[in-house]
Amino acid sequence: MSELEQVSKEMMEELDEFSDYSFYFAMKLFIDNKFPSLEYYRCTHGLDNDYNVFLKIIKHVNGEPQFEAEKTKKYVIKYKELDYDDDPWFVAFHDA
Repeated sequence: MSELEQVSKEMMEELDEFSDYSFYFAMKLFIDNKFPSLEYYRCTHGLDNDYNVFLKIIKHVNGEPQFEAEKTKKYVIKYKELDYDDDPWFVAFHDA
């Protein structure tokens, strides 16, 4: 089995919702852009490659996992200087 592609949690939720509908109704909702994360995925993975993108989504919905939700990232927030209201002048994010 190939490695699962990591996608946003929003897209995973939309895939679950997509699978709750009949195929034709789900495709109508997809065409009407009711699943913005799926549309974004389709656009960023090449409109020339639509057939493979749809095939991957349909395989996932039919029980053959193609995607997994991305892992939550942890960051450490640091700041050095404060302004007159004790608010940080800048914030630096570092991987934990």
